[in-house]
Amino acid sequence: MKNTKLLDNLLCLSIFTLFLPYAPYVVFFTLYILVGFFYLIRSYREKTIPVLPKGTKLLLIGVSIFCLYGLFMVVMNFNMELYKYYIKLPLNLLFLITVVLCINTYKVDLKKLINTILLCMALSVIQVFTAATITESWDLLVTGIKSSQDAYNITYTYIWFGNEAKNIWATKMVLVFFPAYLMMLHFKLVRKSTINLFLIGLIFCIIMTFSRTAILAIAAGLFFLILHWLFSKGNIKTVFSNITRKFHHLNRNKKAFVIIFSIII
Repeated sequence: MKNTKLLDNLLCLSIFTLFLPYAPYVVFFTLYILVGFFYLIRSYREKTIPVLPKGTKLLLIGVSIFCLYGLFMVVMNFNMELYKYYIKLPLNLLFLITVVLCINTYKVDLKKLINTILLCMALSVIQVFTAATITESWDLLVTGIKSSQDAYNITYTYIWFGNEAKNIWATKMVLVFFPAYLMMLHFKLVRKSTINLFLIGLIFCIIMTFSRTAILAIAAGLFFLILHWLFSKGNIKTVFSNITRKFHHLNRNKKAFVIIFSIII
């Protein structure tokens, strides 16, 4: 697979600018799409584009349907105040498709990508810590959130690396940092201590932004990861055979407790 430094640099800049105010990422998303399609067309002519895995195809189809449905709903409820969504929805969809196709076709500089994401994580932790201190949001960890105003308390200051809408801010962190965490675990490009610090930073940012949307996004990601693990390489058979074997070794009282507990759940 060929290595393309220009695509690597544009991808890193796209990820970094995703967290900057005033949405400069739109420019870099557009550049990445244009350059990416130029390279893909050239590779298509040279017949060097590999076949996409079935899982990747299903992912692209699912996300495309979801984005197109969202765009359709926005168009049906036409409002000039929502002009940003007319640009961002198709742009984000095209960017995702381009990234997937380019990663499948060209060799990605993972070290450069990971270093960019580590920088984004460090700046996010500093931003969240600073915002929590300025807005005195630390007390909410003890007292809890009693109103929607409390939940948005951390955004009542200048956000220089994130987003003033806390749910969008937290969701961006999940969509970038959670896959990056899994990638670091898989490819082992950084030390284990760095991976652990990265996970701690992600948990800290999600907790302090008090975003239920981000928590649900992580839960959904974990759910699909567990499903993937269960249904690959016969793991589901092993898991259920172990559960069945252990269940048969329980006495009557313990079996009854397990059955009642399962029904309650």
